Amino acid sequence: MSVFGGVGCIPGAWGSGRNLRVTWDEETWDEELTASREPPIVNEAMDTDDRTIPPSLTVLRSRIGARRGELWRLGTESLSIFGSCARNEQRSGSDIDVIVRLRPGFGYFDLGEIKTFLESDFHVPVNPIIESAAANGLDVGERVDVF
Repeated sequence: MSVFGGVGCIPGAWGSGRNLRVTWDEETWDEELTASREPPIVNEAMDTDDRTIPPSLTVLRSRIGARRGELWRLGTESLSIFGSCARNEQRSGSDIDVIVRLRPGFGYFDLGEIKTFLESDFHVPVNPIIESAAANGLDVGERVDVF
């Protein structure tokens, strides 16, 4: 796909929480940017079948582990994966479920930053929970530690 003209997929486009299919041409793009600084015309929400499948557990552990320094800066002391990704049963439309132990002085706002950081890397929804919620009776099933 060229920069102008064609069809594009924008994960979580403009804060919608959904993947969107967008079509545009050079003229429409220029008009949209000039008129309102808003994104190009959105035609339709993507079907579940068009969504990205989260990577395998091995790839998730490797990529998240490689970003440990950035996650530490965002307040992560430790991170585990649970749910379908921990069982290697992810499919189209699956999210990545993670348990995060926050460092002292970090809170729910920081959890949102961690979520955004991981979603921008994997281009699929990430569902983070704070470790204390998992310890207080939330059944997370199998849990795989990343760091």
